[in-house]
Amino acid sequence: MKILNELYYGNINPSERSFAYCKDAQKLAHKITEYEQTLLAGLTDEQKNLFRKFDNCVTQLYEIENRYCFTTGFRLGVRMTSESFLDE
Repeated sequence: MKILNELYYGNINPSERSFAYCKDAQKLAHKITEYEQTLLAGLTDEQKNLFRKFDNCVTQLYEIENRYCFTTGFRLGVRMTSESFLDE
């Protein structure tokens, strides 16, 4: 599974297309930034600190989930490929 981790972390780059080309994702990222700035403007320093801790935990959770989804999807693709050779 080392090769999948290398691929996931970007050490192996199968294509040059990046997240930045997805317009829907760009719009959502922009909205998230706006909402975060609005929210932070109304918080005390203690609440801002708590929010940042919360945000860091959510980010770490999403990274773990994304890695799991990536490896699961890749395994599915390999299984489908191998089955296509067995059915011949």
